[in-house]
Amino acid sequence: MGVLITPIDALAAMLRDCRPFAAWCGLASWNATDTAARVYVDGVGPGGREIQTMTREELDALRPYVVLYPDDRGYRFTRDSAPNCWSGNGSMIAVLSRAYDGTKSIDAYWREAAAAIEKVISNDVGGEPGLLEMAGTAGYLAFANLYVSFAGRTPPENVLDYGDAYDVVFLIEY
Repeated sequence: MGVLITPIDALAAMLRDCRPFAAWCGLASWNATDTAARVYVDGVGPGGREIQTMTREELDALRPYVVLYPDDRGYRFTRDSAPNCWSGNGSMIAVLSRAYDGTKSIDAYWREAAAAIEKVISNDVGGEPGLLEMAGTAGYLAFANLYVSFAGRTPPENVLDYGDAYDVVFLIEY
């Protein structure tokens, strides 16, 4: 592919193969097909529709999911010392969204989400690596930085349109 498409595909492959991500999605056991069905590039659901064009029922039926898309900063090319020798870096965003369980307090939900996301990021359990352990290995994205932000619960004024969800955002620089 190339410097613009390959990183997103490599991150999608990492998430597809990440057993802790499958657990975060609530899948009873890991398999590549079921986990891949929760990873979307630049849109959600069949046909990659924008979230704003979907009904609450459609979004609720797809959760939990992750949407990967290029960061607004795009990809930066830098000329090395030799003529026509370039290197570059870029960034992308991953929004992990799952339904909010209104029976728990927001603090309890945050703690549960944080514990699960910690395993997605780094997991020392044999055979179930997290993203940090997978980074840079064959077929996976070699990233330089991973920032985690707990975007939190859907604002009350948006719940009717987008459903009641709790989102975690990764900013990945590669």
